[in-house]
Amino acid sequence: MAELSVTLPEPRPDDAEDVVWGLSTAKTLWARGERRDAVVWLRRAAEAAESSGNVFRASELGMYAQELDDALAAAPAPAAPAPAAPAPAAPAPPVPAGL
Repeated sequence: MAELSVTLPEPRPDDAEDVVWGLSTAKTLWARGERRDAVVWLRRAAEAAESSGNVFRASELGMYAQELDDALAAAPAPAAPAPAAPAPAAPAPPVPAGL
């Protein structure tokens, strides 16, 4: 799967603490490859912005989360890993001489 080229929103000086926390958590999760969880935390940051009265910031973060969610949904699923090759059979024990 081709990686999405994404720059997640950065916290702003006027963001509430919960917004900053949500954005930093989203960024960390994205870096780990946990894309869906990152979007969840981006939405939480938007909710926190709304709760703190910053409606414009909430709208901005919410729209970004929706666009990112849409891009993830449109991206092809990663290919399934190839099945592991079976382990080679153990060799038979040697037959004692003279039998």
